[in-house]
Order: sequence, then structure tokens, then C-alpha cells
Amino acid sequence: MENLLDILLFDGGYNTRLVMVGAALLGAAGGMVGSFALLRKRALISDAISHVVLPGIVLAFLMTGMIAAWPMMLGAAAAAVV
Repeated sequence: MENLLDILLFDGGYNTRLVMVGAALLGAAGGMVGSFALLRKRALISDAISHVVLPGIVLAFLMTGMIAAWPMMLGAAAAAVV
């Protein structure tokens, strides 16, 4: 129980903070984009784009060989546009 309290208070270490902040930002961004797509009656398009983004991330990783945010975001954006 003490470890859970440390994690929830962002006191679990650098990796824990990084994962929690990343998950919170991803959840906020997904919620905003999903609500907008639903209100504009384009929920299936956003679902299709979200499934297309994963191969773009994988290809960006295979081409660069490093785990960095910008190449993967560019790969995801390129795959979504195609």
C-alpha cells in the first residue's frame, strides 16, 4: 500500500513519473480528439486512423533504430496522411 501511495504522489522515481505523465497526456489528447470526432460524426474515420498509426510508428523505429519521440511521431503522421 505504501508503494502505491508513493506512485500516486509522483514519488516513485523518474520512470514512474515519466510513464504517469505520458499516460495522462495521451489520455487527455485522446479524449479531446475522440470527442471532437464523435461530435462531427466521424468516429469510424478516427478509429481507422488510430489503427493506421501503429505501422507508421513501427516503420519509423525500424528506419531510425532509436526510441525517440520525434521520429515516431513523424512516422505516425506520415502513415495517417497516407
